[in-house]
Amino acid sequence: HGVGNQDTPVPSEDGLTASAGVIEVSVAEGEALLKSGREVVVLDVRTSGEFAGGHMAGALNVDFRSEVSKRDWIVSQEVAYLLHCASGRRSARALESMRQKGFQSVYHLTEGFGAWVRAGKPVER
Repeated sequence: HGVGNQDTPVPSEDGLTASAGVIEVSVAEGEALLKSGREVVVLDVRTSGEFAGGHMAGALNVDFRSEVSKRDWIVSQEVAYLLHCASGRRSARALESMRQKGFQSVYHLTEGFGAWVRAGKPVER
């Protein structure tokens, strides 16, 4: 009774294949993940200029064009990452790099930061 009856379900890891470790999420699912109490690193792969114009609270900015291949931004391959760019294209490419590096749990905000803003979600500057 009531178990799993949340308004916005947080994607579970049960459905993941060990090789992929990636779940595509909507804005609502991404927000639920951030509120779940789980350790989540928000990884924003837009340019530093885009990031300065507004970003999700606590986001780590790693410019896709220059830094995704560097290792110094990696907190841990075991924590959950919420990955996004502006619209989903750059982050989809960054996802491939993260898959190859063996990340275990990546939630891809499919529609990007633009959808986050359009949904009226909180933005920091």
